[in-house]
Amino acid sequence: MKILNLVHVGSFALICIIASSAQGQSNLLINGSFELGNTGFSSDYTYSHNHAGMLSEGDYDIVSNPYLTHSLATSFGDHTSGTGLMFVVNGGNNPAQIIWSETVNVATNTTYALSGWSASWSGGGFEATPGTLVFYVNGIQQGNPVEVPQANATWQSFTTLWNSQSATQAVVEIHDLLTSAYGNDFTLDDLSFAELSTNLTTAATIYNSVEINWGSISNKTYQIQWSPSLPASNWFNLGNPVTAVSTNSSVWDRVTSGARFYRVLVFQ
Repeated sequence: MKILNLVHVGSFALICIIASSAQGQSNLLINGSFELGNTGFSSDYTYSHNHAGMLSEGDYDIVSNPYLTHSLATSFGDHTSGTGLMFVVNGGNNPAQIIWSETVNVATNTTYALSGWSASWSGGGFEATPGTLVFYVNGIQQGNPVEVPQANATWQSFTTLWNSQSATQAVVEIHDLLTSAYGNDFTLDDLSFAELSTNLTTAATIYNSVEINWGSISNKTYQIQWSPSLPASNWFNLGNPVTAVSTNSSVWDRVTSGARFYRVLVFQ
């Protein structure tokens, strides 16, 4: 078993969490949950709602269940409530095309968090070629690409940060890097673009629950551990070992108070 480095701080994989030091602010997006239907955003993809149950590549729909828009899709509900609407995409083969975009007014020299949830919907238990999301603000890529979960109907969150510097508007875009017309079927829901308010005297997170996310290898087993301080003489297991099902894995930890440092171990 060895340490899988996420962020290199000495030999540790480090994420520092102060549970009460930051809170998310108001969502600037008009229709991030898609409950208003096909409005409040733009897309280079084609809106296709009356298509006889066969959503084509490069098209999207706003529905309460992917099965309603494609007869071979996995059936499941939206992330917001399980009965609301979601943005359902049949990915195309052109990463330059914008899947979803909205322009919002922002304050200068302010940090914002773009976040949301995604899931695969192809028929069967797993998506052979899951979509790969990449995020842009004002034409510049923000953060690393995020692979949509390979297991169908499994909602997974994503977050990337952006600082406005001198900008007063943010053109926020989501693209799909995957160029395969086979598979590449996914949904988006509960998108948010909100000011990040932090206490600068601490290493802060947005939420009282933290997601630890790492690049993984399918069928490899990982153990997440935490310590209240560094350097650490003792590490404590966070739950049971996790066997990866895709190239991206994550676990959640409910943080009540104090700081926590995390590392990921991989079993050989």
